[in-house]
Amino acid sequence: MKLNYYLETEKRRYTLRPGKDYLIGRSPKHDVFLSDPTVSRNHARMRWDDGSFVLEDMNSTNGTWINTQKIITRRLEGGEIVQVGRIEFEFIVTDASRDTLRETVSPEDSLVLESRIMDLINDVEDQGLKERFSEISRLFTAKKKNLSDLAYYDGLTGLFNRHSFDKTLHKEWRRRHRYKRPLSLMMIDIDHFKQVNDTHGHQKGDSVLKTVSRVIHDNIRSSDYPCRYGGEEIAVVLPETTINSAVIAAEKLRRIIETQVEDIEGFKVTVSIGVSSCTTDMADPRDIVERADRALYMAKDGGRNRVSHL
Repeated sequence: MKLNYYLETEKRRYTLRPGKDYLIGRSPKHDVFLSDPTVSRNHARMRWDDGSFVLEDMNSTNGTWINTQKIITRRLEGGEIVQVGRIEFEFIVTDASRDTLRETVSPEDSLVLESRIMDLINDVEDQGLKERFSEISRLFTAKKKNLSDLAYYDGLTGLFNRHSFDKTLHKEWRRRHRYKRPLSLMMIDIDHFKQVNDTHGHQKGDSVLKTVSRVIHDNIRSSDYPCRYGGEEIAVVLPETTINSAVIAAEKLRRIIETQVEDIEGFKVTVSIGVSSCTTDMADPRDIVERADRALYMAKDGGRNRVSHL
């Protein structure tokens, strides 16, 4: 069985290739570059050995830890927490045939580029060139927020995008299995959305989608993750939530959308919602999505403007 390996923080995922060694530290030249001051310049190394990765501390100031235990050298297992300075990673091992993690470039990569730009500026002796490079650096810094927004948020609705959904669901899935905590998911679809576009035009359809998204965002918990899943479909990841609590929250949301959106858009808009929760027979995050999708189709087949769960 082919396996995929990752190191992942809240903000960044590093893909690890079998057979390759990785240096971790505060040097921009390292494979895993961490600018945090609690991280040593040459902090740790991950090396491939006899079919798996081994983590080695490189005489770092603050030490290297696995699952709160300080280590010098230790073989890693999937799901373990690696701490380098005050930065925490999860070491992830997945079946490549079922792996839905995708290779992406994180906005955190900009830290490496910024550092290299500054090195280049410092090496330039011509004052005119130095000023031009400095201007490029300032423009790059000014655009960082836009880059972050593009990476994580949907441009139309302002909700998290599909990439954020996949990443968040994987993170909460692992947390649920590690700590044995409940995790639920809502899949929300705007009823007869094609009819809205055909009758009122696509600009009005966009307005309805934005309004529904805003109502959802404003009426869920701060710990929930609302994402535009695709088209007029919105997913909400509900950490620490049982199936019964998720159904209650979904029904409340359905009623609020039915009343509030009409006041804003001028005509009635309803949604169908499918709800599912993690169970012991699920082997992959895709299982909870598939079950929520089936519940959503049950709601639509049952007449729409309702909540169904599986």
